[in-house]
Amino acid sequence: MLDSYVYPTYNYEVSFKKTRVHLSYSLGQVAFVVKMMLLDKENFSRWLGVIKSKIKSCYLKIKLGREAQHKLEYPWPLELDDMHRLAVNNYQIIPEDLEIDLLKVEDNNIFYAHDTNYLGWREVAKGGVIRHVIPGNHKNMFQSPNDKALGQILQAILNRDHD
Repeated sequence: MLDSYVYPTYNYEVSFKKTRVHLSYSLGQVAFVVKMMLLDKENFSRWLGVIKSKIKSCYLKIKLGREAQHKLEYPWPLELDDMHRLAVNNYQIIPEDLEIDLLKVEDNNIFYAHDTNYLGWREVAKGGVIRHVIPGNHKNMFQSPNDKALGQILQAILNRDHD
């Protein structure tokens, strides 16, 4: 798994439990944003921009309606977002007795995760999670020099699996 995240709502089938877990996750997101904003001026400015963008989206949705707001802000059709939301709401991941290699980024300052060490995979991969830390963050893990470290980690995994 390459820096992929198992959202806590994926563990539940019942919609009430999903809603409760989603609320808890959302509160965690708010705390994460506040924490990131207080780190330094650069993070403060970046997250302030994100918050302003969210407020602008809400304003446009109220003023223009959901369809017009979406058309202004995104190049893909609104129906695609609706289908994605429906799929996520109905999705439940089933734990399996398997072992996975999780390639996780070192800098965890872009997205909130309820489980920063294993990104939710320990609940799913009952055979264990082998964690590999990649330098960088989710946005720059494929850029130099992080790409070389990632390549070495992947090669080590492949070599191990062939032995």
